[in-house]
Amino acid sequence: MAEDLTDEEQAERIKQWWRDNGVSVVISVVVAVAAVLGWQQWQSYQQQTAANASVVYERMTNGLSGLSGGNGQSLEQVRSAADTLMSKHDGTIYADFAALTLARLAVQDGDLETAAAELDKVVESPAEDPLGHVARIRLARVELERGRHDRVAELLNNKVPEPWRGRALELQGDMRLAQNDREGAREAYSSALEVLESGDRNRNRVEMKLNDLATAS
Repeated sequence: MAEDLTDEEQAERIKQWWRDNGVSVVISVVVAVAAVLGWQQWQSYQQQTAANASVVYERMTNGLSGLSGGNGQSLEQVRSAADTLMSKHDGTIYADFAALTLARLAVQDGDLETAAAELDKVVESPAEDPLGHVARIRLARVELERGRHDRVAELLNNKVPEPWRGRALELQGDMRLAQNDREGAREAYSSALEVLESGDRNRNRVEMKLNDLATAS
């Protein structure tokens, strides 16, 4: 038993154990310490990256605020910041907001092809699901303007969560009307009204569309 050993014998056993296991113990400790330090460095990197992205995003939103005055420099500021977010912070919500912003600018310029391309990036790989749904609805609207009805149907036939369901149904109605399917449009608008809440600002617009169909009948 260990308590029956002399001090010299116990010391010898400790030395022998260390000779047998010392290297593996040291390696284990080094690996553990390296893992902790590596994780801390990774967290620090992530925090710094997020902070950098936040600064660029703020620059983009500030530029957007300046666009109302027709400031061309603000437009360049927005585009530059958006490009930076998408190239250096890909896969983040900041990059998705940048793509949505560039799509909006493209629509204002009448460049629907570019708008569709930017929105499609978010639809295919959103950093957060809600952003993907927002992009899907906007992309369907752009594709409807482009006359790509098959693409609109594809986008809207995918399951759309409740908060966006009313807008999806309204767009289905718009598509049916563009295809001269007045009955299909009426059904879609009616379904949209069943989903949209009374305080939803989109509800009045859908009601007007439905009334226009009734007047034209």
